[in-house]
Amino acid sequence: MSMEKLQFNSPEGGIEPEYRDFDAKSPDVTEALRAAPLFEKFTLVEASFVEKGDGEVPITTKLQDGTVETTNIARPGDVIVTNRGSGGEQYVTKAETFWSKYDKTDEEGVFAPKGKARAIRNPAGHPIRIQTRVR
Repeated sequence: MSMEKLQFNSPEGGIEPEYRDFDAKSPDVTEALRAAPLFEKFTLVEASFVEKGDGEVPITTKLQDGTVETTNIARPGDVIVTNRGSGGEQYVTKAETFWSKYDKTDEEGVFAPKGKARAIRNPAGHPIRIQTRVR
């Protein structure tokens, strides 16, 4: 079972978080997502294609507070995607995957998402911070 750890910030804005386990695949969440409206993705991304002569390119993704989230290596044939909507977050993907998710725009090196997403309301009723872990 996939579990996600949610860090609920107190409504008063205090520092002490309350932790609760949350099953992202529970029947309640699955049904809520099934019934949720479908939204078009619209945030543009920038992409650079790693060529044979580039060798291995390290990519480090950091959270807004500077915490390192992930470190990956882009290799020839990979695409380095920079998300314009999340503070310049970067990630590495295979070219085939990239082209299944993005279309060219009129602007060089800029691509538009093809996808759609469903969203549900935050069940906590106040701001949350999601931290995931593998079990």
